Amino acid sequence: MSDYADGGESTQTFLDRPELFDTLETHIHRGDLALIQLAHNDKTTTLTALTGELVEGLGVTASRDLSLTNVNGDNAHTSVHGARTFAGPVVADLESQDLVHARVAR
Repeated sequence: MSDYADGGESTQTFLDRPELFDTLETHIHRGDLALIQLAHNDKTTTLTALTGELVEGLGVTASRDLSLTNVNGDNAHTSVHGARTFAGPVVADLESQDLVHARVAR
């Protein structure tokens, strides 16, 4: 996993600046699956169906551990535990579409 984001970038930034894909393109090969997370702070786009259900199912108290709320009051960025937890439904969805196999993704 790599993070090449700059503060303030959004889904629209990525669409408007195709050169941002050039950095990623040098690290992938034919047949690779590349996941690009967009819209974390993008208030004009909603890409949160799976994670929204997960958070709502956990409730207010239990869902605090998914972010850095208990560390520094930051409820916008995930903790390591949160990142792993949010990855679960994504991996399951990719498996259901035969885009990855369980032995590779786990």
